[in-house]
Amino acid sequence: MDPLVTVVLPTHNRPGWLAEALTSVLEGDFDDFEVVVSNNGDPDHTRRLAGAIRDSRVRWIEQSADLGMLDNFLAALSVARGKYVAVLHDDDRWSPRFLSTLVPALERHPETVLAFADHFLVNEHGAVELAATEANTR
Repeated sequence: MDPLVTVVLPTHNRPGWLAEALTSVLEGDFDDFEVVVSNNGDPDHTRRLAGAIRDSRVRWIEQSADLGMLDNFLAALSVARGKYVAVLHDDDRWSPRFLSTLVPALERHPETVLAFADHFLVNEHGAVELAATEANTR
């Protein structure tokens, strides 16, 4: 059975951030998804992470290191099996309710082709920058 959502997660040499991004999906309160991690960086990074995160919902794809950012994203997108595709970059994280908020709204309104949620700006220490977030939201 195909998942309802495919999370496309392209990455390039940021294993620490990738682990946080991937964990934010896996620990969310929505379960009907797959994650396609497409790496065009050091393959040892994703191999080590794949060994630590053993979840059947995650597919790991290694691309050539000289594949550019766009082609890495498109390679992941080309193997998506979900009815919906959600894009998560390796330096971003989702709130636990991200998919459980957006997907039901898409299901209720089949004429809708895109859903978007606001976001928080986070500094290098992981703290939310409230003033910058509010300014960006406006």
